[in-house]
Amino acid sequence: SYRLFLKRQQMYENRYQKYFLTYLRQSYITAAKRIKAGEQIDYANLSDNERLVTIITRLYNEVSLKEAIVSYNEVVTPLEGGKLKTKDAITDLLEILSPNSDKIVNIWRSLLNNFLQVRLTNAIDNITNTTNERIRRIIEQGIFDGLGAEEVARNIRKEAGGNLNNVRSRAIARTETITA
Repeated sequence: SYRLFLKRQQMYENRYQKYFLTYLRQSYITAAKRIKAGEQIDYANLSDNERLVTIITRLYNEVSLKEAIVSYNEVVTPLEGGKLKTKDAITDLLEILSPNSDKIVNIWRSLLNNFLQVRLTNAIDNITNTTNERIRRIIEQGIFDGLGAEEVARNIRKEAGGNLNNVRSRAIARTETITA
């Protein structure tokens, strides 16, 4: 069961790592375009937070709902098979969460939406703040080195496609899929 979980987790991580990598690269490319055009960098509007919300929401909805169903089938269904002999709070809960209805899915989605409202703010802040800080360092280093806007923009684009964003997008995907 645990090995199967790890395989599913790896599948989710691989899928969402691509989405996070695209998001990170787009943030860097946007910064490079603004620098090249001689515009001031507005870090509050540098990243597409709506896109990030969509990615994280989709991840949590997919992963948590699928894993809840797996858990239900591995844990609750055997309990319904007659292992519980007495009526208690657990059997009452099992009746409420009967697999013959959509109640379990609706309850799960409601709990997930409440969790996401808290989680999204924290995740988005962490991801965008780190991205903005990395871009800011590239710009500051370029200024320190006496580079022009074109060279600084080139350095930002180089970083956008670099290995660091691959590693970072993998870490974000791993963190979010495990949390989900």
